[in-house]
Amino acid sequence: MKKYLVLLAILLIFASNNYIFAQSQTNEQNAYTVHYYTEDNGLPQNSVKNISADSEGFIWLTTETGLVRFDGKNFFTFDKSNLPITYNRFSMLQPSLEGGDKNKKSRKLYAVAEGYQFVRIEAGKATMDSVYTNRIRSIPHLKKSGENVLMSNGAPNYLRDWLNPDYYVIAVPEGEGNFFICERQKIEYYSNWKKKYDYTFKTPLPWNFFTIRKSLYAYTNNEFTRIDKSGLTDLSVTGDLVTDHNYVPGKQNGKIYWNNISDQVFLYLEKNLYALKEVPGDKFKTTLLIKDFDFVKNNITSIHYDTANRRFFLGSVTKGLFVLKNKSFYTLRTSGNNLENVFYGQAIFDSNSVITPKGYILGKSLKSSKINLKNFPLIHSEKSADGYGILSDRKGNIWRKSGDVVFCYNIQGKKIIGEWDLKTEVNHLYEGDDGTIWIGTRSSGLFYINLSDPKPTPRQFIKGPLDRISFVLQKTPQTLVIGTAHGLFFLNLSSKKLVFIKGTENFYIRSLYISQITPAGKNPDEKEIWITTYEDGFFLFSKNKLIKFPLDKHKYLSGTHCIFLDKLGYFWLTTNKGLFRIAKKDLLDYAGSHFANENKSIFSLHFTKEQGFYTNEFNGGCQPCALRLPNGYVSLPSLDGLVWFIPENIKSELPEKNIILDRYEVRGKSIAASGDSIIFPLNPQQIKIYLTTAYFGNPANLNISYALLENPQSKTMPDEWLDLDGTNTTIPIGSLTAGNYTLFIRKSNGFGKDNYTYKKISIIVPPDWYETKWFRVAALLVFMLAVYLFIRLRLRIIKKENRLLEIKIARRTRKLEHTFSALEKSERELHRQMHIQTRLIASMSHDIKTPLKFVSNAAGRIEDMLDNEKIDAVVKLGKTIEHSTDQMYNLLENLIAYVKTQVYGSKIEFEETNLFTSLSDKFEIFEHVIRERSNQFSNEVDTLVNVVTNAQLLGIIVHNLIDNANKFSFNADIKIRTAIIDAKIHLIISDSGPGMPDELVNWLNTSSKTDSFEKAKLFSIHYNGLGLTIVKELSMLLKLNLLVEKNQGTLVHLIFP
Repeated sequence: MKKYLVLLAILLIFASNNYIFAQSQTNEQNAYTVHYYTEDNGLPQNSVKNISADSEGFIWLTTETGLVRFDGKNFFTFDKSNLPITYNRFSMLQPSLEGGDKNKKSRKLYAVAEGYQFVRIEAGKATMDSVYTNRIRSIPHLKKSGENVLMSNGAPNYLRDWLNPDYYVIAVPEGEGNFFICERQKIEYYSNWKKKYDYTFKTPLPWNFFTIRKSLYAYTNNEFTRIDKSGLTDLSVTGDLVTDHNYVPGKQNGKIYWNNISDQVFLYLEKNLYALKEVPGDKFKTTLLIKDFDFVKNNITSIHYDTANRRFFLGSVTKGLFVLKNKSFYTLRTSGNNLENVFYGQAIFDSNSVITPKGYILGKSLKSSKINLKNFPLIHSEKSADGYGILSDRKGNIWRKSGDVVFCYNIQGKKIIGEWDLKTEVNHLYEGDDGTIWIGTRSSGLFYINLSDPKPTPRQFIKGPLDRISFVLQKTPQTLVIGTAHGLFFLNLSSKKLVFIKGTENFYIRSLYISQITPAGKNPDEKEIWITTYEDGFFLFSKNKLIKFPLDKHKYLSGTHCIFLDKLGYFWLTTNKGLFRIAKKDLLDYAGSHFANENKSIFSLHFTKEQGFYTNEFNGGCQPCALRLPNGYVSLPSLDGLVWFIPENIKSELPEKNIILDRYEVRGKSIAASGDSIIFPLNPQQIKIYLTTAYFGNPANLNISYALLENPQSKTMPDEWLDLDGTNTTIPIGSLTAGNYTLFIRKSNGFGKDNYTYKKISIIVPPDWYETKWFRVAALLVFMLAVYLFIRLRLRIIKKENRLLEIKIARRTRKLEHTFSALEKSERELHRQMHIQTRLIASMSHDIKTPLKFVSNAAGRIEDMLDNEKIDAVVKLGKTIEHSTDQMYNLLENLIAYVKTQVYGSKIEFEETNLFTSLSDKFEIFEHVIRERSNQFSNEVDTLVNVVTNAQLLGIIVHNLIDNANKFSFNADIKIRTAIIDAKIHLIISDSGPGMPDELVNWLNTSSKTDSFEKAKLFSIHYNGLGLTIVKELSMLLKLNLLVEKNQGTLVHLIFP
């Protein structure tokens, strides 16, 4: 019992003088990340025999199915489809024997296809080089067929189990024509293709030879030997290898890995890889590069080490390509579940450790990769810790919050100094320059407490609009900068005056960082205030101006949790999508010309969990949001552990390599590009242009854009650019019309103002035959000719149409004239008919009414005469009445026949008629009338004369002519006779009377029907009769020519046709 009491006392003493920790443990993380590539994700085949890099940074791999180029994102295979080689199998890579330093950009290397076909690798491209092939064959023994000769491809050689060459040629990657020929008994050295010396060196196998620069070494029997013209020199081993517990002096230790292209030598021993470097004193210094990676299990046969970026490329003959990258970041985790590894607030515990609000103490020293984990009992035992608020003050006291309560612990960790309930939710804890602890609340403003007070207790400093306080920093001794969920405020500690920064009213302030303006102005209190927000990006408030910075292309920086500055002048920003590094100078340059360069971008280097995080999602909402430890580490809270790193030690892997025009594609056919110009075939369609650049960092850091301009001015740069995805640098164009184009390519090289690489690619699309200048000239001429011909043709058509129109108008005019003529004729005919009707009425009144009156009166007297028995007088009167009625009958018959022809248009029938016979009846009618006028009538018509006519109408004509001659003659001779004059039959009616008036003669001799009608109207009125009118018109109907002569009377000739 006494022994236990003593032990308890010892423990109490220990507890009173030391920290009490629980669950103290350590763990160690891998120092590298591994990416694994096979035929499933890019390689054409899984057997990688050799690896090296060219001057443009591309990694080249030889495989069984082609030569492979790796740009960090994509693999491209060169084989028979794009190279004039016989077989796709590539056996090795060789340095160029044409001179050139491996560090110069002009350096070339060669891939050897089966059958010793050499493919030149230069500036990111692979081309067949038959000239070099012939030059290599000039090496002794290689030109002799049948000799057992092998060119070295580094070590270990994958052919060592199948071949045992008599001659082993080792090319030296420096100088012109430098190489070794290793035989079983001696070694020969050639420089500038000439043998310089040889040295006797017996070795059964050549596999352990290697070179560093121009020196040849051998590793046999656990000894390193340098071989040169002065002899053999043994080298001892120093460095990390000798501390390896698997290393046994005097025993064969490990395997040599030698990259004859990269001029790199490594020694592998029990899953550890060491670099070999000769140092003064004939020693090889060894440096541990890779720890605990099984080369044997993974069949690794080739290594290339990118020393600048600490990246390994390991080729396996069965498992493809491994890419190992040394981690620059470490993640510290507890042994608890995932929720216990979600971190927010943290405070410095000692130079190598931080403490969290839940009492975890996590740390790591600079000398070890081991992570230390402890517990702080007083805090860890608390179940109410919220994880957000904790700080360690200048005296080493630890402050934390939980809900409404603030706790303070002394540095020894054995007691609580104070516990205060503010009755309002506490958001943030911050220590001012004078040691005052400022307490930001959610709804009650700002409180403060100072342990130097006699009775320290939190007091409300200001309430006002300060709610939901999210961050507090001291700008000057009299000014606090306070971030809230609704903007940024400046608080004057003397006057308690609160100034709101306009433009921030909608910002949820996530974190603040204050830096001194350089160079300092007149006001030393003037500072740069860097602001990060929850959703609106990050800003700078300086000289009363608020400047918003452009976001990254994925807009991850829109929600920035934290911002802090390292010692090299770079800002680091945490987001939910990783960690960003931005040069402060670039931000200030942008801010200085912000209003003139709002479309400018700022380069940001993006780090993700591939660099060593367990998650890309960092946490914020705590103060401090980033913690710098005395040992140089920065600790960042994340959703899975604390991320530790030394910012100044982080190598910025920048996309600085050149842009290569690799190939282009037209209608699905791929064509290798030569130089920086492209000549497309006619009418190119489905155009794609493939660019490439070597970059093995985060593809998000590769910012390439392009612009295509047609016939740009020589000094023209595009105003607008189209961005390419960093993982796919293919430019889809589609189709182009004939012409000259310039494709502008722009790539950001990293930090710095306007730090771009530009490339111009000339593109020529030849014109089709119909797009050439001569065709256009010809087409123009043809067009002008066509226009001329068209105009002429149009004029002809117009003229023809005019003629047709004129004809049509003439026809219509004629038709109109005919219509008018017909109308006139109709009018005349109407007038004529009216006239005829009038004359008929007059004739009937004169020639019929009067005789009828006479007959009526005579008939009335008959009764009286019979009563008086005047029989003779009655007889005489009856004869007179008979004669009168016969006259009226003949007159009516003639009138009716005339009217039928004139009014009803009766068809006239012609027939052969004997003039004498047909007219004799007419003569008897006039016998009594002629006697009354004391006239003598004689018929001298030839009884043999026949004519073709209408006898009735001819009788009317003759009747009217005899009647007219009888009316106007007294005691005269009236004759009718026939005569043959000018072979025509004339029927002549003559009288010896006073003669017909001249105007009647002229009218009857006029052949115009119109004139005859017009005159007829006048004459019929003047001479009170229709007789001559009937004569003239019937003569026309019977086609008789009418001729009237005056010769001691009147002679009327009816001339038969």
